[in-house]
Amino acid sequence: MKKIIKTAVVIILVSLACSFSASAQKGHKGMDRDDGWQQRMQSEKIAFLTNAMGLTPTEAQNFWPLYNRMEKERKQSFGRVFSAYKALSDGVEAGKDPQELSELLNRYTDAIKNSHGVEAKYTPIFEKVIPVEKVARLYIGEESFRRHQIRKLNSEER
Repeated sequence: MKKIIKTAVVIILVSLACSFSASAQKGHKGMDRDDGWQQRMQSEKIAFLTNAMGLTPTEAQNFWPLYNRMEKERKQSFGRVFSAYKALSDGVEAGKDPQELSELLNRYTDAIKNSHGVEAKYTPIFEKVIPVEKVARLYIGEESFRRHQIRKLNSEER
C-alpha cells in the first residue's frame, strides 16, 4: 500500500513538473518543435530524482521550484560557456593576436568557473527545504541519471 501511494505521488509530481515545464518552454524559439523529446526526458529525470532522493510530497512541493530555478541558471550558464568557447575558437581560427586571445581565454575560463558555482550556490538553499542526505542523493542521482541515459542511447544505436 505504501509503495502504491509513493508511486502515485511520483506520478502526480511528474505531471505537475511537466505542466510547469511545458508552459515555461512555449515561449522559447524551437522548443515546441522537438516532438516532446525534451519533455519526456525532463519527466524521466524528475521521476528518477524523486525516487533516488526519496522525497516526501511536502519536500517535493518545496524542492522542485528551487531545482527548476537552478536548472534555468545552469542552462544560462552553459550558454555563456558555449558563447565564450565559440568566440575563443573563432579567435584562434582567425589568428587573433596574443592579447585578444588572452582576453577570450579569460572570458572562457571565467564562464567555466561561474558555471561550476551554480550548484555551490543552490546546495545551502536546498538544505533549507530538504535534509542534507537528500541533497547529496540529488547530485548522485543526477549523475546516475546521466549515465543511465548514455547507456540507453548507446544501446539504441546498436
